Amino acid sequence: MSAICGKLGELWLMGGTPTTITKEACENVSGYTYHITAPAKRYLDPATAVLVYDNNVLQTSGYVIAGGCQIQFDADPTGPVTVSGKYLPTGSETTFVQNWQLTLDQGGIFETTSLGATARSYVNCGLVGWSGSFERFYEDATWEARLVAGTNLLIKLYEDEPSDRVWTGYIYLTDWTQTVSVDALQKETLSFQGSAIPAYAADES
Repeated sequence: MSAICGKLGELWLMGGTPTTITKEACENVSGYTYHITAPAKRYLDPATAVLVYDNNVLQTSGYVIAGGCQIQFDADPTGPVTVSGKYLPTGSETTFVQNWQLTLDQGGIFETTSLGATARSYVNCGLVGWSGSFERFYEDATWEARLVAGTNLLIKLYEDEPSDRVWTGYIYLTDWTQTVSVDALQKETLSFQGSAIPAYAADES
């Protein structure tokens, strides 16, 4: 695979009025991972409880919602898989973005050795957290207002739009910085902390 040109990246914010779905059909992505079959209904509202059904039986464990758009089961479901809740019907590209950064944290090495015992440590015990930031030309007060509001947002970080390699996930904005230079356009930098776990798709379709 060749290197990916940075200028093909994009940052999208999902929004619109959340719309109710009831036992919406899902399809298998790969392995034990599913998503809603209809692409327009795939991105789930973070403020609404998601109900997952396997063969019409409500599941209370054995899965996680990743990136606001994937249902990742611990084992192969019987099927069919359906979902109830609300989806976000629209998304829009965030303009004037110059770069974005994403960091995945697997927790490193956990040391468990106690005095007089054999040395033991555990490596990469699972995804502990994720965070990131992006920089854009300053336009208005929209993004700092979102920071002050403290709402849970759903973003999509494209590596190479329109080829659709994308990271998706719920975030909280944690920091906002404005830069005003006498010889350049004003800029703003926003940092965020991931909520739940993100999802990666090599193809959104």
